[in-house]
Amino acid sequence: MLAGLIDPGSIIGGDPLFDLSGDSDDYSVGIWEVYTQNSPLAEEERYRWERLGLISLYRTTCWQFTTHRECEAARQLTIQRFDALSQPER
Repeated sequence: MLAGLIDPGSIIGGDPLFDLSGDSDDYSVGIWEVYTQNSPLAEEERYRWERLGLISLYRTTCWQFTTHRECEAARQLTIQRFDALSQPER
């Protein structure tokens, strides 16, 4: 599972919310709790977090498929999240 990207070169960039968007293991949950302990995500941050989570899940699904692993559960979750994010906001 992809928890984040690390580039040891001189230029490091990326969205820190990507680190929060992947897994729901104890490590990721701990990072989430620390990141949001003083204030919840702003609307713009939540928007990015949801879409970065979809990208992470899609990547996992593709990796499972191309490495001939069981991918149906991840595929279904990817479709569900995509559909949920595709709904117009009320």
